[in-house]
Amino acid sequence: MFDLLTQETVNIEDFANYQKDTIQTLVEDGYLKINNEKNVEIDKITFIYIIREIHRNELLSYWHYPKFVRDEIDLLIEKKMLFNETTLFSKEEVKYLNFYLNQKIYTNGYDLRNKYSHGTNTQSEDKHKSDYYLILKIIILTLLKIEDDIIINKKTAANNGYK
Repeated sequence: MFDLLTQETVNIEDFANYQKDTIQTLVEDGYLKINNEKNVEIDKITFIYIIREIHRNELLSYWHYPKFVRDEIDLLIEKKMLFNETTLFSKEEVKYLNFYLNQKIYTNGYDLRNKYSHGTNTQSEDKHKSDYYLILKIIILTLLKIEDDIIINKKTAANNGYK
């Protein structure tokens, strides 16, 4: 909706009935407005942008946004409209890792951790090679997440005057 409302003129009648309730709620809360021609316009663009980011990515990586967006995120956390966590991996990333490493959530996953820790792995060299590449991918993704956290930590420490 963010891209649509920022790039096009959209009349309230262009939306399906099931969408109008959500739009009306956003109007009542002051995030959108409907002008005299019944066109829907964004009133609080940062809030609508945050909604778009959550819809696209299922989460926000707080320090990857400029200060004015982080300020809005802080307000939404205060209003209990968002919540924050201080973990290396988000819930969706944990699900992704669980798909490859064990069958905690997904029964059709690769179960790499259990396969190799319990000795139930195959004797096929091609299967071992495939599993190796999957494990290597997980290690690289984990290292990239750690590197990202280190870079963010250095930037925030520099901005706050810490060494």
